[in-house]
Amino acid sequence: MILVDAAGGFRAVGPMRSLAAHLADEFTALTYDRRGRGQSSDTSPYAPQRRLAPVVRLGQDRFVSIVPSRLSVVTLGARDVAALRSFYRSLGWPELPASDDGWSAFLLGGVLFALYPLPELAAEAAPGVPAPTGGWSGVTLACNVDSPEQVDAAFAAAVAAGATVVAEPTGRSWGGRSGYIADPEGNRWEIAWAGTARFDERGALLSFG
Repeated sequence: MILVDAAGGFRAVGPMRSLAAHLADEFTALTYDRRGRGQSSDTSPYAPQRRLAPVVRLGQDRFVSIVPSRLSVVTLGARDVAALRSFYRSLGWPELPASDDGWSAFLLGGVLFALYPLPELAAEAAPGVPAPTGGWSGVTLACNVDSPEQVDAAFAAAVAAGATVVAEPTGRSWGGRSGYIADPEGNRWEIAWAGTARFDERGALLSFG
């Protein structure tokens, strides 16, 4: 971990102490004179001024996030990748050109939605754990639309493409409208509208509430 403070160089270590105090003891903190001069007796560019001893572990008040706060890929373990590929393509979702029956993916509003053979996924993600036997997994996915009316239209289109009706669209106690469908392998999708949801031009969720 490198701490760069104002042009005060070595003397600027002081203001960095509060930050260093929150860094994990896995980090080694160095301060640099950002003018590249080091101490007056040190002419090496960006020479370290002083090594700070590790201070404390990161607590609940950490403000250095090692794990980025983003969702990049959602992968479904598929018993029949070819059949699920066909279903999701029939929704009009664009499949990545590199897709095949060994791995398929759809880029949906900034999140990659992938299909991967269940045995291969289980070997990576759940070694030694019995494979799911079918039915609801306890997880739902959601596709939010732009109006209450679009919930019904999208719901009907998904059913026409081969989805199974789980729960018809209805008004929800939280103020929105949604219904539930299942894909050919039972994965649940909520088709929903929430008035507080805001999206960018790709359909990526920008804010909620």
